[in-house]
Formats: sequence, structure tokens, C-alpha cells
Amino acid sequence: MLAQSRDVSARCRRPCEALTADARQRASLCLKCGLDAEPMGWLFKLSPIPAAAFTHDDWLVRWSALKAEAKAKHLTVEQRLAQAIDSAAGEQRVTTCLTAVMAAGARSSTRDALLASEPRALAACQAIDGSVYKQGTLELFVADRNRAHEALQCLSAGRGTGPARVVLDALGPTPSETDEALAELLVLHAERGGPPVGLALLRDATEKDAAQVDRLLKFYSVLRDKNRPLLASSEKDARRQAVVALAPIAPLSASELQVALNDSQASIRMAAARSISRGEGRSVTEAAEARLSGATPANASEKRRWLTLLADVDDPRCPALTRRTWEDETQPDAVRAEALVSLAGCARRASVPDLARAAAAKNVTLQAGVMRAVLLLPREPGVVPLVEEALTSSADEVLAGAAQAIGAHRLTSLAPRLSPLLEHQGGTVRAEALKAVSVLDPRKAQPVVISKLGQDPDVEVRLAAAALLAEVGGPLAVSALAQASKTDGDGRVKMAATESLRRLGVTP
Repeated sequence: MLAQSRDVSARCRRPCEALTADARQRASLCLKCGLDAEPMGWLFKLSPIPAAAFTHDDWLVRWSALKAEAKAKHLTVEQRLAQAIDSAAGEQRVTTCLTAVMAAGARSSTRDALLASEPRALAACQAIDGSVYKQGTLELFVADRNRAHEALQCLSAGRGTGPARVVLDALGPTPSETDEALAELLVLHAERGGPPVGLALLRDATEKDAAQVDRLLKFYSVLRDKNRPLLASSEKDARRQAVVALAPIAPLSASELQVALNDSQASIRMAAARSISRGEGRSVTEAAEARLSGATPANASEKRRWLTLLADVDDPRCPALTRRTWEDETQPDAVRAEALVSLAGCARRASVPDLARAAAAKNVTLQAGVMRAVLLLPREPGVVPLVEEALTSSADEVLAGAAQAIGAHRLTSLAPRLSPLLEHQGGTVRAEALKAVSVLDPRKAQPVVISKLGQDPDVEVRLAAAALLAEVGGPLAVSALAQASKTDGDGRVKMAATESLRRLGVTP
């Protein structure tokens, strides 16, 4: 916690140089700041320990002085801390009890746990809790944001409360210029691994905090308004940065992050999903499960969107969830098909038996899903029967998927089955078959591709042919592309042919 929040070496050196009286000793000890296991290791080498160290304005110096003296006197640090609390009075006792809170928080423990073996000292600190915490919150307003963040962490853990509770308690009764600093501090805490702001507020705020929450929400609304337009930017870096900026305040930014789930970039979609899930206090898998079969299931479109994310999450719970979803006949067929694809992505070879069962179900939507799932599998013998089953279908989407799988897995044994698909009535089927034959044997396929570019009535087939000829090259390909770039009846095909000529180094 400390190493993250501040430069330990500089933090150590300043009090070392101020409190070490002997110049030679000062030069030796302070030079080693940051090298010792103890952040304030120089204190352990002084005898006696300077009295000013016990009242220093940095709690870490005070705590280190107590630890050093405890070691010298063969006491536990808890015993020495209890002695310091007992002997202190007034503001000094407040400061010493605050030291206990901060030291416990730095250990991710509570003040009560730290002093559990010293009940009298614990009771003394409990009696002045209000004053202790009021003094502690002053650290939240220091100019050094790293030090302020450390104070938030330590106070939160030391008190046994959430970070938002600390901030809400620090807010004055009326709006002030410090509101923004506290709002930003919760964002910083979220960026450094704490709970997202919205979730933290949901956990810690009560009805009596409504006015303070509203003051914080004003600043988070500005953050949302600033980043919302960036989600529609043509620049992917701008969209990514918008998601990064919105993530720390989830679920307050849920509607904006929901937009990013439809982004064209997979990494941005996943970042948005992780942010939404974290704002709900869930993993991505748990968030997906809540939408698939929770108390209030999402619509089919949203279910499919979350299923597409699961294959990239690397969660061992993914196979069980996706298998349960595709087997659930109450789910829409499109959702079950998407679950098959995600199952293949996260279970890999182990999904083949499921895909075989789905393929045998004679459900066109599931069969098409099986073919999309096959594309995510490694090359293995179990793929061939799945594709052979798909080739018996009469549905265009299943046949097109089978042709695509033949090319993707280079299933040369099924190459003869592509010939009838090249003449199939469905343009999508012909286009995928054309791509597959070109993958299996580009040179042999060239005459067929040229023929399709010049004669096929479907635009999608001609577009595929134009792109494929750029991969094949040669005089015949150049001639066919040049002709299409001038005479094809569709502007998109002309543009595709022109682009392929450029790729071949030919000026149209």
C-alpha cells in the first residue's frame, strides 16, 4: 500500500534529515532511505529515538518510532502502542489513536483488531472516535494526491468501513471547494484497484447521506457528459480512453458503457464488459449469467452480446455456463446457438460432443451455430463429421458455414463437396464456397474465380471474387479485374476490383 502511494525514499529522507542530530550519522542513515525493509529504517538505528518522532505529522514516522522502541525494549508493538495511548492526553492521545487506525489500515486490518490484546487502550481510543476520525480526514485534503489516497485507504481499512463512507463523513454540511477533490479521490481509489465509485456509494451511503451523494454525483455527471460523445468517435483510441475514464464511476456510467459493448473493436467491448461487471460487484461470467438466467433475464439481443464475450474471459466457469445455456430449450434458438460458439471458444476440444449433439438436433439455427463454433476449434478429426453433417442441410446459412469451415480447417478430403455449392442458388453459399476452393488450391481455383467475377449475378459473390484475385495474381487475374473495374454494374464491385489491382501493383 505504501510503496504504491508515495515515494518511500523521499518520504523517509525528509524526517531522517530533520530528526537525526549528528551530521555524520545523518549522512549515513538518510542516504540509505528506501533500501531498508522498514520504510523508516533509520529510526531503528538511533538510540535514543528522537522524542519528536513520536509526535511527527506523518503517521508512518510515529508508527515506526513506536516499532523501533518496542524492539529495543523487547515489547510487542501493540504493547508499546498501548503504553503511548495510556500516557497521552488531549490532542496527543487523538494523534496516537489515529496512528493506530492508520497502522492497522496499512496492514488491511482494523484498529480494533490491532488493539484487541490491549482492551484498556482500545477503550480509550473508542471513547474519542469522533475526534480521531476528524483529524484523520484532514489528510484527505492535502495537495499530494498520493498521500491523500493513502489516507483514504488506511482510514477505510482501519475503521472497517468502505472508502465512500470515509468520503461521505469528510464532506462538510454545505457544498465547498473541497467537494471536487473528494469526488476525484474516490475515482483515484477505483483506478488503483478499489471498488468503482457508484458501487462504493451504493454499499456505504444511507438515506441520511442523500445531500452529500447528490453533491458528488454532480462531478460524476460532468465526467459522463465529457466522455459520452467520445464513444461515437471514429478514432478507436478516443473510444478506448472514454471507456477507461468511465470505468471508475460504474455503475453510474452503465448506460454509456452499454453503448461500448457494441464497439467494432473487441478489446473495447471487453473493457466495457469488465467495467460494467465490476460496477455490479461481479465477474464478467457472473454478469453474463445474471443476464442469461437471473431474476430479471435480459432480452435475447443482450444475452447474445454477453455470450460473445465469454470465450475471451478465461474463466473456468465458462464451459458450464455456456453448456447449460445451449441445452436450455426455454432460451431462444439464437441465444442457444451463440452459447455453442462461446462454448467452443472456452472449452475448445471438449466442446466437440456438445457440437455433435446440437448438429444432430436438425435445428437450423443450432446447426449454423455449430459451424460458427467449428471456426474456433483447433484442427482435429472431430471437426470433419460436424461439417459432413452440415453439408446435408438445405439451409443456406448452414451450407455457407460448412463451406467456410472447409476452407478454415483446410479439409481437403471434403474439397469435392464444394463443387455443387459453387452453383448453389444462394449467393452467400456460392461466395463461401468460392473462398474455400481458393484457400485449398488458389491456382486451380483461378478460372472459377474469374468466371464468377464476370458472370455471377450476386454482388456478394463478385465482391468475394474481386478480393480473391488480388491474392492469386497473374495476367489473367489482372485482366479480369481491369474489366470488372470498368464494366461491372455495381459500384462496390468496381471499387473492389480497383483496390485489388492496386494491391497487385497495377494502376487502373
